[in-house]
Amino acid sequence: STIFRVVLIMNPFSHTSVFLVALALFAGFCTRAQSGQWLQVEDFGSNPGKAEMFLYTPPGDSLVEMPLVVAIHGCNQSAEALASQSGWLKLADEQGFMILFPQQRLVNNMSRCWNWFQEDDMMNERGELGSIRQMVDYATGHYPVDTAHIHVYGVSSGGAMANALLAHYPELFASGCIYAGGPFGLVDKPMKAMKQMTSPRKVAPSHLANAITSLHNSPPSHWPDITVIHGKIDPVVHPDNGIMVCEQWVAVMELDRKHPHEATIDGRADLHLTQWNDRDGRVHVQLLEIDKMMHCLAVDPGTGECQGGEISIFSYDFDFHSTWWVAQQMNLIRK
Repeated sequence: STIFRVVLIMNPFSHTSVFLVALALFAGFCTRAQSGQWLQVEDFGSNPGKAEMFLYTPPGDSLVEMPLVVAIHGCNQSAEALASQSGWLKLADEQGFMILFPQQRLVNNMSRCWNWFQEDDMMNERGELGSIRQMVDYATGHYPVDTAHIHVYGVSSGGAMANALLAHYPELFASGCIYAGGPFGLVDKPMKAMKQMTSPRKVAPSHLANAITSLHNSPPSHWPDITVIHGKIDPVVHPDNGIMVCEQWVAVMELDRKHPHEATIDGRADLHLTQWNDRDGRVHVQLLEIDKMMHCLAVDPGTGECQGGEISIFSYDFDFHSTWWVAQQMNLIRK
């Protein structure tokens, strides 16, 4: 069944069949037909987490400063698979921004999940977190990146990693999107992570916030804007995790958690949007919950302005290109 396939693929502790892994990788290598440059960077730093780095640069003037998106894949995905299935490459070509794709190695995790549940990989400048930070530093040091316009996007275990990056390096990022991920700082062992994924326990917002604020000796100059996307019937990462991510950041930013703004997108009743604003009415944290969506990417294949992405074992046609919408929230849609 569909549910079985999704759980098998995205569960960070499952031993996925070689066939499904090969299929995921094959999808990435066979569908990319963009006009920019895709390259692997091997010597980007000491690489404490032994991860891999890929960069995509759009066609055009290589001297013009451009935004950078860090896009982090989920379990048993590759960098190329996420790039193709999500539609990020099409958007980069159209809107003129760079994308950094970190990639997990099988030697680090048999399911190619990011080890968001291992303390050594979640600490500042150490492990996989440190590797991704070095990748960002390499990109900003070797390419014309607009350093005020750096964003991070992650799905599933990549979403948990994205949240960790936002927690540790808030001044580095203008915004972030946690797609089917979970809150930062609640688990430090695999079995605790499994329980958090499937049966999250209620945690006080103040405790959630402290997991982030305790990382900093003084308040950062700004906190990044946060977008969370979660399927309402996600069988792998329980939807309450998405709510907890929002509770975490609302508490960190000291926003009014009791009076959010409720809306839909384009009048669609299946796209539930909850937003938390500051006193000036500016949105800083938002949660998009999608009816009838499990653990997958919402895409809308096609050539239209707001269309993109590809149908795969990781992505389904919801007539809604979630990546385009995320890019819009990141102020990347300029044309």
